[in-house]
Amino acid sequence: MQIVTIIIKFASYKTTYSNFIKKIKVIRNFYFVISLNIIRQKKKHAIYLNMKNIFTFVIILFLINYSCNSQNSSIKNKIYKIEKTDAEWKKQLTPLEYNVLREAGTERAFSSELNQNKRKGIYTCKACETPLYKSEHKYNSGSGWPSFDRAIKENVELDIDYKIGYARTELKCNTCGSHLGHSFDDGPQETTGKRHCINGVALKFIPYKVTK
Repeated sequence: MQIVTIIIKFASYKTTYSNFIKKIKVIRNFYFVISLNIIRQKKKHAIYLNMKNIFTFVIILFLINYSCNSQNSSIKNKIYKIEKTDAEWKKQLTPLEYNVLREAGTERAFSSELNQNKRKGIYTCKACETPLYKSEHKYNSGSGWPSFDRAIKENVELDIDYKIGYARTELKCNTCGSHLGHSFDDGPQETTGKRHCINGVALKFIPYKVTK
């Protein structure tokens, strides 16, 4: 029971710098209780080595978790030019738009009409209408989502996303922080080599004005 209590206490702490010492103390107590149980069971040598490995694993897991949160801290604390409450975003956006833009969801592949859009114009953020991509940088990646080899400079923000268990480059609107999609390194080699894979529902297409 002591071990279970300590593990629950360890998991309850948020991984922030201010709680760093607290977590180390919890881990130390965890190791101490394990050591006492080993002595009582008179299996010191073999089990001690096993518990030492567990202790090392817990430390490594903690450090990875702390490192990941540290990398994202500057983005999470960023104040964007356009800030709204969740209620305001839900009122402005459709349920699918809110899920993608504000909750980093993903639309179904091949579900957006913008995927095959070949008209000339600008693709803006659906949430705040910041210009994000130009049609001349759009190409058919075959992925099922609108793809571009580059964004309009300084209008798209790069972040780190660990949602599926490993690091990916997340793309966000630099004006309102809305989720757009992800960046990959399998784009056209003759240009940038990048593929900005964007949810169509996160975009609004504005055609160029025809001049006579």
